[in-house]
Amino acid sequence: MTEEWSTESDRKNLKTIAIILGAMMIISSLTVIALSADDTELRPVEKEKYTTFYTSITAKEAKNLTEKKINLVIADIRGCRCNWEEEHIPTAEWISYGPNLYNVAQDILIYCQNGSKSISFCENLLGNVYGDIYYLEGGFTAWKNAGYPVEKP
Repeated sequence: MTEEWSTESDRKNLKTIAIILGAMMIISSLTVIALSADDTELRPVEKEKYTTFYTSITAKEAKNLTEKKINLVIADIRGCRCNWEEEHIPTAEWISYGPNLYNVAQDILIYCQNGSKSISFCENLLGNVYGDIYYLEGGFTAWKNAGYPVEKP
């Protein structure tokens, strides 16, 4: 047996209650998601437009950058993946193709073996990424010569 609503006012009250309950469910779901997020997880940087410049940094500046930036992609662009597999800057990813980074909203540190390929790689990223772009002067060789740690998978 179905019950009819006695007045228009009852229908409006039910509709209002349903909207409030729905909003409360959405807010509680978002709160659970926010509270359960891992603080070390990389999160996108909100940027309004594509990056139009890149910055050259020394090995010491790169070391400081890797220690301070949570939202940083470190891209090892040395020609052969075998170089990355032998050793690389900690947390670096081997990326041989610039468009693999297109539309990234994270800051990016680029390095090759000696710094010669990094500039052209950075130029390829201009207008295609949202984060800051850095390249390591002297490349991986400068990093190792400075005595900074390397990772061996």
